[in-house]
Amino acid sequence: MNQVGMNESEKTPGRARVAIFVSDDRVFALPTWERTIPLLLDKYDIAGILVFPDRLGKYKGSKILFWYLKTFGLWVCLLLGLYSFKITRFGSHKFGSFEKLAKHHGIELIRRNSPNSPDVVGWTLENRIDVVFIMVSDILKKPILDAPRVGVINKHAALLPSCGGIYPYFWGRLHGIPTGVSFHEVDEGIDSGRVLVQLGYPSVGEENYSMLRFYFDVFNMYPDIAIIAIEKLLLGKFQINSNGLEKSYYSLPTRQDYINYRKKGFRICRLSDLFRKPFDLPTEKLNEIRGN
Repeated sequence: MNQVGMNESEKTPGRARVAIFVSDDRVFALPTWERTIPLLLDKYDIAGILVFPDRLGKYKGSKILFWYLKTFGLWVCLLLGLYSFKITRFGSHKFGSFEKLAKHHGIELIRRNSPNSPDVVGWTLENRIDVVFIMVSDILKKPILDAPRVGVINKHAALLPSCGGIYPYFWGRLHGIPTGVSFHEVDEGIDSGRVLVQLGYPSVGEENYSMLRFYFDVFNMYPDIAIIAIEKLLLGKFQINSNGLEKSYYSLPTRQDYINYRKKGFRICRLSDLFRKPFDLPTEKLNEIRGN
């Protein structure tokens, strides 16, 4: 454990206390939290960043790469590898590791194997955490869900209640389901908690809109939407489901699922994704979702 957290005298009375649970992902998660943490610190105390091994369903470590190769093939893996290299070597992020990010902001950094472990639950209770943001693939169990005093917030890249589970963008395109992003309160189900913020993407209908491009946009917009989501959670303001979509759940796609996906003209990634700029939400759209 690397403890560089605030002393009791440095905490601001009356401010909600936040913890960040995140997978050890330097491609999407680290740059996202580099941009999100300064926004959170304007209004909240961040008690700790808890980092867990990256996983994809039941797969961890090198088994994730083997699953990508088996399911999507070599060309997709090469493009994703180039994208990862570009972001980690030439991206705009400053710190290169969660340790450096935590040290810069004077936040405690803890590495553990699972957010459900008893010591993580104990840490959350001892530090009187109000809100936990999660960016992990683990399914949280009741002890850790009950530990924060207000709740847990998750980002899911779909218009809930549709496309719960893994690879929601893939399944949405394959089955013709409108897609977008939902920030929601986490409960004991899978992507079944009450929605805080939801945003659809009309541009997803573009023929050249790949899955990588979609997630690039989602994580670029994460900081602004996360601030709105925590405001709504602290106020107890949840969004009534009005998108008309049916509840659905999916797991990891198979090779045949991917073949069907390609036959419909969809792609996991494209070479052009390496050179595009992210989509930014206009201020008026942020104000609109803040008011919903």
